[in-house]
Amino acid sequence: MSEENRIIKDISMLYELTLSIGRSLDLIDNIGLFMKTFMTRKNYEIGAVYLNQNRLNKNDYDLILAHPEVRVLTKKVNKDHILIKMLEEKKSFSIASSEDGFNELITENGVDKGEFLVFRLQNLGFIKFYSSVRKIKFSELELNQMATVIDIFSVSITACLDHKRLLFEARKREKAEIALVAEKKLHKERTHFVSAVSHQFRTPLAIIQANADLLNMVLAKMDTNNN
Repeated sequence: MSEENRIIKDISMLYELTLSIGRSLDLIDNIGLFMKTFMTRKNYEIGAVYLNQNRLNKNDYDLILAHPEVRVLTKKVNKDHILIKMLEEKKSFSIASSEDGFNELITENGVDKGEFLVFRLQNLGFIKFYSSVRKIKFSELELNQMATVIDIFSVSITACLDHKRLLFEARKREKAEIALVAEKKLHKERTHFVSAVSHQFRTPLAIIQANADLLNMVLAKMDTNNN
């Protein structure tokens, strides 16, 4: 393949990857579409995204989505893992099985030889790919080209997480409003009940009081006549 054709192919691939980003505000759908597109275009067999969504615990990265899921064994990666340490030094790396440290990065089953490709997703987490057929790691130039798309992907994840939080707050507010309406209705029903019961009690009491007054008048008149 000529240099010109290779450049055209790379641009086409990057364009297709960009188009796969942000098609949905659903976190899983957004990640899934991008990851599968990347794996297809770059011939990767396994892909996984890990994110830190716990604001109180910044030590762990949880597996959000893997394809295929059965190939990924590790559901949680600690900040002390060698993979995280490497991403602290640089935002992306590619490592072949012929290099030292490859085995320490294995978090999947059925991995023997091949190549890992890992990108940091800004401060959110990371995305990791594995290929058993690729033996040579990517050059720094190729990593930098892909990093631009990965940065856009990271922004889309942030948008998905913000959307998820807004939906949660909206549902919580809706539940609070429903509870408030129910409380007002209950208060109104209680007030009506107390008023009705009070009225029912006042009417017999008034009759009893009137009869008592009448009886007192009769008794007083009888005493007068006897005298």
